[in-house]
Amino acid sequence: MFQYILRRLLLMIPTLVGVSFVMFMLLKLAPGSVESMKFAATASEGGSGDTGDVEAMVEKFRKKYLLDQPNWKQYLHYVGPFNLGPDGHEMWGGTGKDPWNGLLAMDLGNKFLDPSVRVIDELKERLWVTVPIALLSVILSYLLALPIGIYSGVRQGHPLEVTSTVMLFLLYAIPTFWGGLMLQMIFGKTGLDLLPVLGLHDKNADQMGGFAYFIDLLKHLILPILVYSYGSLAYLSRQMRVGVVDTITQDYIRTARAKGLSEKVVVLKHVLRNSMIPIITLLASILPILIGGSIIVEVVFDIPGMGRYAYEGLTYREMNVVMATTLFSAFMTIVGILLSDIMYAVVDPRIRYE
Repeated sequence: MFQYILRRLLLMIPTLVGVSFVMFMLLKLAPGSVESMKFAATASEGGSGDTGDVEAMVEKFRKKYLLDQPNWKQYLHYVGPFNLGPDGHEMWGGTGKDPWNGLLAMDLGNKFLDPSVRVIDELKERLWVTVPIALLSVILSYLLALPIGIYSGVRQGHPLEVTSTVMLFLLYAIPTFWGGLMLQMIFGKTGLDLLPVLGLHDKNADQMGGFAYFIDLLKHLILPILVYSYGSLAYLSRQMRVGVVDTITQDYIRTARAKGLSEKVVVLKHVLRNSMIPIITLLASILPILIGGSIIVEVVFDIPGMGRYAYEGLTYREMNVVMATTLFSAFMTIVGILLSDIMYAVVDPRIRYE
């Protein structure tokens, strides 16, 4: 098992490099550019006599960050460690202070519109917001989906099972942005005025004590976590139901019942374990979906997390920001697949990795 995990971890490096190459080239094909965003205000404020000055500034900016170079050369700078800059230290992908920089040295570059800000520093701050919320949503989704799916699979046709099925299908059909807006209208000041709908804290949160500060944070997280969770909850519970329905018809389940085992023992000991494989497989897709879905949730609820960071990067054509958030989503996908493979052996002892 240890050797298998080590091999998978080592394979992450070429996989992430491949993802970075594909994403880099796709961004280069996308319309718009960061220099147009940076100098748009200058061009609109100046008259016709300033057109040459603006063009000179744009050309200087493109040369400084090698944006006038071929895409393959720009990508080599982003990955590093390469010293291909025109003046030997201006690196598109790195800080330029060390020839060993770029993606391979965990240097994600600086922001174009604010060169003093390192992307990796901002990304760390945003991850401390997004990752805990996403993990809480995953845990909540699984804790609710498992019993709902088991009950639906065991009690097929029961009125409560039919009702839960209809409700879950409705939840799965609700778009995330629409669900978030509806919850804001219902529980915010325009409705029941029970919960805050924007940000993570009130304006006077800095003056609160430790417990009051925690309660304030908790109240702000209720609606975002609910929006994060309801879609995955509906999907996971239906998949769990399918697994239970398929397992409960197997011969060994009939044998267990024929031996006189109680229905509770049959379900919890035999049906549950063998129905977990599809749910575990979905873990590989749930983690990156939550990170990607955070774009909508964080914009709607004004949460300063990685999703809104990616949205701002796309809006202002900050390629380093978009690359960093995309690579993290790819990393979460790989981690999810690895966790799924490890959990297979935990659920089914017959599975071994050599």
